[in-house]
Amino acid sequence: MERQRKRWFSTLLRSVGDAVIATNSEGQITFMNPAAEVATGWSEAEAKTLLLQEVFRIVNAETRESVENPVDKVRRLETVVGLANHTILIRKDGSEINIDDSGAPIRDVDGKIIGIILVFRDITSQYELERALRTTEKLALAGRITASVAHEINNPLDTVGNLLHLIQSDTDETRRSEYAALASLELKRVNHVTRSMLSLYREARSPVPVDLKDVVNSALTLLESQIRNKEAQVTCNLPTNSTVEGFPAELRQVFTNLLYNSLDAISQGGTILIECTTPDTEKVVCVAIADNGHGIAKENLPRLFQPLFTTKGLDGTGLGLWVCKGIMEKHGGSIEAKSGDTTGSAGATFTIILPRRFPDRRITSTAAEAA
Repeated sequence: MERQRKRWFSTLLRSVGDAVIATNSEGQITFMNPAAEVATGWSEAEAKTLLLQEVFRIVNAETRESVENPVDKVRRLETVVGLANHTILIRKDGSEINIDDSGAPIRDVDGKIIGIILVFRDITSQYELERALRTTEKLALAGRITASVAHEINNPLDTVGNLLHLIQSDTDETRRSEYAALASLELKRVNHVTRSMLSLYREARSPVPVDLKDVVNSALTLLESQIRNKEAQVTCNLPTNSTVEGFPAELRQVFTNLLYNSLDAISQGGTILIECTTPDTEKVVCVAIADNGHGIAKENLPRLFQPLFTTKGLDGTGLGLWVCKGIMEKHGGSIEAKSGDTTGSAGATFTIILPRRFPDRRITSTAAEAA
């Protein structure tokens, strides 16, 4: 009877669509189903008795750092664990696929861990689609602020042209020096604007210290034209100790997107408040962007961060807030939205919560580990 039950269980595991690998308590592979053979490039006969990390080689898709062995993590936590986002499996032939997975302990009747079972699947197509959507949103954001950037560059360049004409025509050396100094300041302004624009695309290979004050100021630089056109009153209260670890270009994209939305929501002469707080723990930084615009309808709040949801009709991509949420989760943080009141008539506030330290990109556990 026991033999028959084991055979049935083995047949069941070999039939499932997800890849399944089982190991003993030491991490040696004891079982692989056909889906796991296809995913890893190893046959069960080749992999049996090998250590899991020899067959299941995983790295972070962005940093290329090794990801912690699921067997070690399960043994350490004695609970179910899951991989961090953006994990790559390096197959036997060196090719790579994006995966997500979970690992769980196998226990005997006394509760002792006698093995680990790993279930994973290929999400390369899903990952590529999401990456394409993120790129689409970044290009859409760039398109929305292009007119503003062009205006911010054109004005100082016109001024520089006039100053050069004055330098050529004026014989007074003192005035010529003053004109040259003014031209230099205008060119610095152009340089600042173009650097802010390029910073949306130039990404670090790994997390670096990021001053959120600089990130916000960079976003405001790109939106100067919209701010002037709306005659908006923007107040920014960011302390000097608002530094976190992260990817600068991605964080700039978040703040630029949120500020653009606030400017779009307020009426002429409206107000925007950007305020930073650091809770007692000093482990996180909270930045709130509040406006006195038309607010968010109550029925739309639960759907704000869903992909392709927009209240702007053809003027919106429906990807901006979804991308912002993904970036925050990647940084181990979160983003929250609330309207001024239940009718959505008293402005909106978006709150970003970021940890000071970039999270470990290795295997993340369940809520049990966090607790």
